[in-house]
Amino acid sequence: MKAEGIRIGIADPAERDTGLCVAVTDASAERSFISYIGAEGEVTVEDLASVPAEAGDYVYVSGYSLLHGGKAQALVEWVLGLPNGINVVFDPGPLVDSPDEPLMQALLARIDLWTSNGVEALKFTGAPNIAEALDRLVDHLPADVLMVVRDGPQGCWIRQRGECRHVPGFKVDAVDSNGAGDAHAGVFVAGLAQGLPAVEAARRANAAAALAVTRWGPATSPGAAEVDALISQTLAD
Repeated sequence: MKAEGIRIGIADPAERDTGLCVAVTDASAERSFISYIGAEGEVTVEDLASVPAEAGDYVYVSGYSLLHGGKAQALVEWVLGLPNGINVVFDPGPLVDSPDEPLMQALLARIDLWTSNGVEALKFTGAPNIAEALDRLVDHLPADVLMVVRDGPQGCWIRQRGECRHVPGFKVDAVDSNGAGDAHAGVFVAGLAQGLPAVEAARRANAAAALAVTRWGPATSPGAAEVDALISQTLAD
């Protein structure tokens, strides 16, 4: 992280060790996780107060964090206290299956960007398909929220202010889906932060996720040059 120029926000080290997660990948490139929660399952109000957040920043909140009693309350309170100029991104993950919990309802009201895969969106809303899931999400989120729902190799769907659009994916030979959603979310947010329109950011995110599934392991998000090359190659074909 230091080599990439990423600053660690919380200065004081945790007293507990970091947890462990083992990913099991099957022949279809899908994966399951065996996890042991460690220090990442806890965060205090003081910890979060030491994290600098400025206007124009994107704060990424994972649904996994809402499942840990040692961090959920402090995290949601910190997010709700952020100035409006800071963009809150929420990824529900596979374990958050309902909008009805009080902490979830409080957080949903502050979200600027929703990002999930199709299965997660269907589970969260109870909808039979992605189009209806996007319609139902509107009932739980602020009016101007930008929604992104990934649809595997088909690409993703984006919706904002009633306008819904499908952004096609890229054809690749997948070997491991580990980290593909993270690559998609990260590259999408990076595109928005650089001022790209949502559709262009989604196209780059689709390319990044496509490249990620061609590589083994979770830390497989490609660099900008690789994304550019895949998009250029596809346009040429």
